[in-house]
Amino acid sequence: MENKKEKLIQKEVDRIKDSEAELEKSREELKKLETELKIDRKFLDMQDIEESLKEEVKYGIYALESMILEERYKQKDLEKEIKISRARKQVIDKFDEEEL
Repeated sequence: MENKKEKLIQKEVDRIKDSEAELEKSREELKKLETELKIDRKFLDMQDIEESLKEEVKYGIYALESMILEERYKQKDLEKEIKISRARKQVIDKFDEEEL
């Protein structure tokens, strides 16, 4: 007979691992986006840039800021998912096999 409890626990452990891996990727992406934003802002401050280029850079800055916000929201959601999975694992652990 299959061990339901162990399968459920493993499912939550796998979710935690997947979410943690995705969170790490998101953190790396956020660092990259923040670096690009710093560069574009510095570029925009340069005095000898054509006005048309400045406009393009401004739009790029707005897009980067939006992507940074999205990435931060994604991280918060992933952190919540990890917390929920850890709590579910603890709850599952308290059950006897026969209760499941």
